Amino acid sequence: MNPRSLLACLILAAPSLHAAAETGMIRFFNQNQLPGEVSSIEKDLIRWKSPQLEKPAPFFMKQVLEINQTPKTPETKEICEAVISLTNGDSLRGQLSSVTDQAIELDTWYAGKLTLQRPMVESVKIIDRPKLIYQGPDGLEGWKRVDEETAWTFEAGRFKSKGPGQIARDVKMPQTSRLAFDLTWRSSLRARIVVCSDDISTKEPSNAYDLIIQRKYVYLRKRWSSNGGGGTNILGQTVNVPEVSENEKARV
Repeated sequence: MNPRSLLACLILAAPSLHAAAETGMIRFFNQNQLPGEVSSIEKDLIRWKSPQLEKPAPFFMKQVLEINQTPKTPETKEICEAVISLTNGDSLRGQLSSVTDQAIELDTWYAGKLTLQRPMVESVKIIDRPKLIYQGPDGLEGWKRVDEETAWTFEAGRFKSKGPGQIARDVKMPQTSRLAFDLTWRSSLRARIVVCSDDISTKEPSNAYDLIIQRKYVYLRKRWSSNGGGGTNILGQTVNVPEVSENEKARV
């Protein structure tokens, strides 16, 4: 197997599956959207700065479906960062500036310094900042669409699926890597994400690992071939993840 390639192959039952995000868009549950960037975040409000507005406008958090920020984080010498999980299910990343009994200050590249009241915060984790191999997407360039060319499109900093299809990219993965991405969908989720593939031109490579998501069930499968033979086997057990069927977004 060639571990230096990546195949992202998503097979869908629902017509709307998204991956990743970029600067400039806030989306609301009523299907409206507004370009711009975060100005500040308060307990129940987010203030959004947009070229279409005279000044930053406040919106209730409960009205917001999602916020897309830039996929390109600036260069930094920091070796770790804080991940703050909020009580509404959202999360924020940045450098801790201060922590008191009343509030937590987070220094971010996307919204400056944010002050979060302690009742808003569910948890704080400090994680390492690994060297990035790939971060995006920022367009279709460099990605290969197989089978149905129109199945995947790029808009608002994300890939969007309109039906079953495959999209793949060779990202030159080293022997040890960590992969993370965001998914949103409508109705139930059915997807297959293929990594460490030796052939990104097919959705059935001879050597690869398949992460299979079928509604609330998730399992990892290994494909292998050697000396004219080959096969597949499931690694570990199929896991029941009820959050997948109860929500329409996930960080994988």
